[in-house]
Amino acid sequence: MKWVVLLSMLCSAGYVSAYSHIMVFRSAPDMDGLRSRWRDHDVLHLPFDSKTHIVMTHARSVSHFLKRQPGWMATEPNHRVTVADANPKMLASMQGPYVVQLNVPSWGLSRISQKQLPLNNRYGYPDHGGEGTNIYVIDSGVNTTNPDFEGRATWGLNLVKDSPNEDELGHGTLIAGIAAGRNFGVAKKASIVGIKVLSKSGQGDVSDIIQGLYWVLQEMQQNSTSKVVVNLSLSAENNSALNEAVDALTRAGAVIIAAAGNSHPDDSAQVKDACQYSPASSSTAVTVGSTDEQDALASFSNRGSCVKLLAPGDDILSDQQNYSLRSSMSMVYSGTSYSAPHVAGVAALLFHQSGINNTQVTSQLYALASPGLVQNLTNDGTPNLLLYVGFDASQISGPIQEWSSAATKTSAAPSSMLFILPSIVLFLHLITHYSFTTL
Repeated sequence: MKWVVLLSMLCSAGYVSAYSHIMVFRSAPDMDGLRSRWRDHDVLHLPFDSKTHIVMTHARSVSHFLKRQPGWMATEPNHRVTVADANPKMLASMQGPYVVQLNVPSWGLSRISQKQLPLNNRYGYPDHGGEGTNIYVIDSGVNTTNPDFEGRATWGLNLVKDSPNEDELGHGTLIAGIAAGRNFGVAKKASIVGIKVLSKSGQGDVSDIIQGLYWVLQEMQQNSTSKVVVNLSLSAENNSALNEAVDALTRAGAVIIAAAGNSHPDDSAQVKDACQYSPASSSTAVTVGSTDEQDALASFSNRGSCVKLLAPGDDILSDQQNYSLRSSMSMVYSGTSYSAPHVAGVAALLFHQSGINNTQVTSQLYALASPGLVQNLTNDGTPNLLLYVGFDASQISGPIQEWSSAATKTSAAPSSMLFILPSIVLFLHLITHYSFTTL
């Protein structure tokens, strides 16, 4: 089925969004006619492919007019994205050759590199480290000068008006560190590209995420890039326009990893269902739920049939602003937001194989995953598949990379999660254990 998506403008108190309404079409509208109709407003056309067109405009009165347009299907709101930051507690069968990292700073690395508990505090990975793969982090940007990225991080696109090309929030840098940092990351030689869609106050829109996805598509087409992983540690209410953009980019050859989203343990089964959210509900995204250090499904994790994989997401340590391994203290974070980049890193490692395409990478992610290890799943459709990098670090002999973190873990850490309010607004919250901090 062919889709065309049209976005128009909505302003909310205290925050002005360039676009808001999302119109879905089965076939392409008459762009000349639309531009003539909305001649006093900007009109932006994003042709993802023959099946997906996205058009954005500042026009307000659109619904009545569009109902008369051939192929018009539905009108969606442009969900607002907001990130709120609390104060976390301070804390002191992939091809080789392989490398073993000892004394890993975050337990997630060790867990994806061994089949069974207890953890041995080691992470094994192929020495190519995912070199040649680009991981696009669509988030709050990435602090590209962080030494853990070793010059492999570059700035891609900034969609936040009047903001500097840096991660003012810090969330995108955390995600990039888990995916590809030298010390904290899975794919230690992959390239990182930061795309900023969230401001320093944590605000953004689904329309910005869609524009970020389209920019990645243009990069792939202009540079003939085929090894592309996109990480989306964000969530919104189920939105067909965002899902269509994800599907179009997947058809172009990218592997897209999406957080399942988070909920309160006492929420209803419907609220906890990842199929209620986007891009988690996209048919082509690799949607990731969270586990803890004891191989239990994290109580904050969304679940259900739209979840494709489970990965570590509770009390995760990663790159932070002004943080080095010689620092005495750092912070740990929890949420499906931090599970997704573990999967993005493994996807980057798999992309290194000669001649492999995105469909094969996705299939290998599922084939490598360890079945039946997560303890507390119910009959809600969540797959019992735990992310696995493909070999056990305790079984690897060969070159060894060794270093020790100076950070000391002294107490239980606060959690951060994606939490979806029952409105068109998206909030990314930090919580202390499972006590929510609301706006």
